[in-house]
Amino acid sequence: MRFVRSVASITNGTGALSVVGIAAAVVLSAAGCGSGDKIAAPKPSNSSTPSSSLSPSPVYSPSPSPSPTGPAQQEFGSPSTATSGSATANITVAGPTFATRDPGFSTPDYGKPKNGVYAVFSVSAVGVSGSFPISETSFYVRASDGTRYQQTSTIGFGSDLNSTNLGPQEPIKGNIVFDLPARTGTLVYAPGLTALGEWKF
Repeated sequence: MRFVRSVASITNGTGALSVVGIAAAVVLSAAGCGSGDKIAAPKPSNSSTPSSSLSPSPVYSPSPSPSPTGPAQQEFGSPSTATSGSATANITVAGPTFATRDPGFSTPDYGKPKNGVYAVFSVSAVGVSGSFPISETSFYVRASDGTRYQQTSTIGFGSDLNSTNLGPQEPIKGNIVFDLPARTGTLVYAPGLTALGEWKF
């Protein structure tokens, strides 16, 4: 499954190259044309008689490392195209809103987040082709220290994003809520084992 914004393309290892991967391949192919290996010429002798010194060992320069790749950086409010097999959909994530208690509870002593603050993301998607799977479990938040936070259950933040398969032109919209220690982090879209897209907030 791959997740892209605009013309960028990313994959989870199904064989498609990313734009960064293509650029890295061009760099690596150019580096393999003989420019990476060098042989040092022997230093001239000060005496007129030839010496029987050994030839210097070849000096090898490593090929340039490919540019690092990772999840495509997305922008809140801008649609991104996600692909799953032959199915595609446009996904838009709104910037987070924050709350210090779940408004679904009538008593102020209840519904408080355990970690500090609720972050609510509104996610909308529209199927483009095929049968595109989408789920609230495809998203998580990565804190600044690398800790992952999964969706938390709440009752007062509106309709949740539910798991479904979208057909062409079929829309869905819902909220995903996370219980976080801070109002900063990165929302990550990872429908499989690989993170495909992320939104920093």
